[in-house]
Amino acid sequence: MFTVKVDATSVMAKLDQIGPHLHDTLLPEIITDADTIMDRARALASGAVLKEKTGSYVKSIKDKVYDNRTKIYAKVFSRDPRAGLFEWGGTTPAREILPDVKKALAFMMSAGEVFAAVVHRPVVRYSPKPVITAAFQEQKGHVEADIQRAGIASIVDGW
Repeated sequence: MFTVKVDATSVMAKLDQIGPHLHDTLLPEIITDADTIMDRARALASGAVLKEKTGSYVKSIKDKVYDNRTKIYAKVFSRDPRAGLFEWGGTTPAREILPDVKKALAFMMSAGEVFAAVVHRPVVRYSPKPVITAAFQEQKGHVEADIQRAGIASIVDGW
Protein backbone atom coordinates (compact mmCIF):
# COMPACT_ATOMS: atom_id res chain seq x y z
CA MET A 1 0.00 0.00 0.00
CA PHE A 2 0.94 3.64 -0.20
CA THR A 3 -0.31 6.62 1.73
CA VAL A 4 -0.74 10.16 0.49
CA LYS A 5 -0.86 13.24 2.68
CA VAL A 6 -1.89 16.57 1.18
CA ASP A 7 -2.15 19.54 3.50
CA ALA A 8 -1.98 23.31 3.21
CA THR A 9 1.74 23.35 2.49
CA SER A 10 2.92 19.99 1.26
CA VAL A 11 2.25 16.75 -0.55
CA MET A 12 3.82 13.59 0.77
CA ALA A 13 3.63 10.10 -0.64
CA LYS A 14 5.06 7.26 1.45
CA LEU A 15 5.80 4.16 -0.51
CA ASP A 16 5.78 0.96 1.49
CA GLN A 17 5.79 -2.38 -0.34
CA ILE A 18 4.86 -1.50 -3.92
CA GLY A 19 8.40 -0.78 -4.95
CA PRO A 20 10.32 1.22 -7.53
CA HIS A 21 7.68 1.09 -10.28
CA LEU A 22 5.23 3.12 -8.17
CA HIS A 23 8.01 5.51 -7.22
CA ASP A 24 8.94 6.07 -10.85
CA THR A 25 5.29 6.66 -11.78
CA LEU A 26 4.58 9.07 -8.90
CA LEU A 27 7.73 11.20 -9.07
CA PRO A 28 6.93 13.07 -12.32
CA GLU A 29 3.32 13.64 -11.16
CA ILE A 30 4.45 15.18 -7.89
CA ILE A 31 7.07 17.33 -9.63
CA THR A 32 4.45 18.62 -12.09
CA ASP A 33 1.90 19.28 -9.34
CA ALA A 34 4.46 21.16 -7.22
CA ASP A 35 5.34 23.34 -10.22
CA THR A 36 1.64 24.01 -10.85
CA ILE A 37 1.07 25.05 -7.23
CA MET A 38 4.15 27.28 -7.28
CA ASP A 39 3.02 28.96 -10.51
CA ARG A 40 -0.48 29.53 -9.11
CA ALA A 41 0.90 30.97 -5.85
CA ARG A 42 3.10 33.34 -7.85
CA ALA A 43 0.10 34.40 -9.93
CA LEU A 44 -1.95 35.08 -6.79
CA ALA A 45 0.93 37.09 -5.29
CA SER A 46 1.29 39.05 -8.53
CA GLY A 47 -2.19 40.44 -8.53
CA ALA A 48 -5.29 38.46 -7.73
CA VAL A 49 -4.73 38.40 -3.96
CA LEU A 50 -1.63 40.33 -2.95
CA LYS A 51 -0.65 42.76 -5.72
CA GLU A 52 2.98 42.63 -4.58
CA LYS A 53 4.69 45.62 -6.18
CA THR A 54 8.42 44.89 -6.41
CA GLY A 55 8.23 41.26 -7.48
CA SER A 56 10.70 40.14 -4.82
CA TYR A 57 8.08 38.18 -2.89
CA VAL A 58 6.78 36.58 -6.08
CA LYS A 59 10.31 35.48 -7.01
CA SER A 60 10.85 34.11 -3.49
CA ILE A 61 8.06 31.54 -3.92
CA LYS A 62 9.80 28.28 -4.79
CA ASP A 63 9.08 24.59 -4.92
CA LYS A 64 11.30 21.70 -3.91
CA VAL A 65 10.85 17.96 -4.31
CA TYR A 66 12.57 15.58 -1.91
CA ASP A 67 13.02 12.00 -3.05
CA ASN A 68 14.73 9.22 -1.13
CA ARG A 69 13.23 6.25 -3.08
CA THR A 70 10.82 5.32 -0.24
CA LYS A 71 9.28 8.73 0.24
CA ILE A 72 8.53 11.59 -2.13
CA TYR A 73 7.90 14.96 -0.56
CA ALA A 74 7.16 18.23 -2.33
CA LYS A 75 6.69 21.65 -0.82
CA VAL A 76 6.00 25.16 -2.02
CA PHE A 77 7.42 27.86 0.21
CA SER A 78 8.93 31.31 0.57
CA ARG A 79 11.83 32.34 2.76
CA ASP A 80 10.88 36.00 2.39
CA PRO A 81 10.58 37.51 5.90
CA ARG A 82 7.15 38.89 4.95
CA ALA A 83 5.74 35.49 3.98
CA GLY A 84 4.18 34.81 7.38
CA LEU A 85 2.51 38.22 7.44
CA PHE A 86 1.11 37.68 3.97
CA GLU A 87 -0.17 34.15 4.65
CA TRP A 88 -1.53 34.51 8.19
CA GLY A 89 -1.65 38.22 8.92
CA GLY A 90 -0.09 39.88 11.94
CA THR A 91 1.41 43.15 13.09
CA THR A 92 4.72 44.92 12.74
CA PRO A 93 5.87 47.21 15.53
CA ALA A 94 6.15 50.97 15.34
CA ARG A 95 9.59 52.11 14.23
CA GLU A 96 11.59 55.05 12.99
CA ILE A 97 12.66 55.20 9.36
CA LEU A 98 15.98 56.98 8.95
CA PRO A 99 17.84 57.97 5.78
CA ASP A 100 20.58 55.58 4.65
CA VAL A 101 22.93 57.91 2.80
CA LYS A 102 21.63 61.47 2.75
CA LYS A 103 20.68 63.64 5.73
CA ALA A 104 16.97 63.60 4.90
CA LEU A 105 14.33 61.37 3.38
CA ALA A 106 12.53 62.71 0.33
CA PHE A 107 9.12 61.54 -0.84
CA MET A 108 6.06 62.83 -2.65
CA MET A 109 2.85 63.71 -0.83
CA SER A 110 -0.34 65.25 -2.19
CA ALA A 111 1.05 68.68 -1.28
CA GLY A 112 4.29 68.05 -3.20
CA GLU A 113 7.79 66.90 -2.32
CA VAL A 114 8.48 66.51 1.42
CA PHE A 115 11.82 66.20 3.22
CA ALA A 116 12.18 64.67 6.69
CA ALA A 117 15.09 63.70 8.91
CA VAL A 118 13.03 60.82 10.35
CA VAL A 119 9.63 59.25 9.70
CA HIS A 120 7.71 57.65 12.57
CA ARG A 121 5.97 54.60 11.20
CA PRO A 122 3.10 53.40 13.40
CA VAL A 123 2.16 49.80 14.24
CA VAL A 124 0.82 48.18 11.06
CA ARG A 125 -1.78 45.42 11.18
CA TYR A 126 -1.92 43.09 8.20
CA SER A 127 -4.94 41.00 7.35
CA PRO A 128 -4.17 37.53 5.97
CA LYS A 129 -3.81 37.34 2.21
CA PRO A 130 -2.79 33.74 1.67
CA VAL A 131 -1.29 32.90 -1.68
CA ILE A 132 0.64 29.67 -1.07
CA THR A 133 -2.10 28.16 1.09
CA ALA A 134 -4.75 29.27 -1.40
CA ALA A 135 -2.82 27.70 -4.28
CA PHE A 136 -2.61 24.39 -2.37
CA GLN A 137 -6.31 24.48 -1.55
CA GLU A 138 -7.21 25.14 -5.20
CA GLN A 139 -5.04 22.27 -6.44
CA LYS A 140 -5.58 19.76 -3.61
CA GLY A 141 -8.23 17.67 -5.41
CA HIS A 142 -6.22 17.66 -8.62
CA VAL A 143 -3.06 16.56 -6.77
CA GLU A 144 -4.91 13.77 -4.96
CA ALA A 145 -6.41 12.57 -8.27
CA ASP A 146 -3.00 12.65 -9.99
CA ILE A 147 -1.40 10.63 -7.20
CA GLN A 148 -4.22 8.12 -7.11
CA ARG A 149 -4.20 7.77 -10.92
CA ALA A 150 -0.41 7.28 -10.91
CA GLY A 151 -0.68 4.72 -8.10
CA ILE A 152 -3.36 2.73 -9.89
CA ALA A 153 -1.49 2.92 -13.20
CA SER A 154 1.63 1.69 -11.44
CA ILE A 155 -0.16 -1.28 -9.92
CA VAL A 156 -1.77 -2.20 -13.26
CA ASP A 157 1.47 -1.69 -15.21
CA GLY A 158 3.44 -3.68 -12.63
CA TRP A 159 1.24 -6.80 -13.02
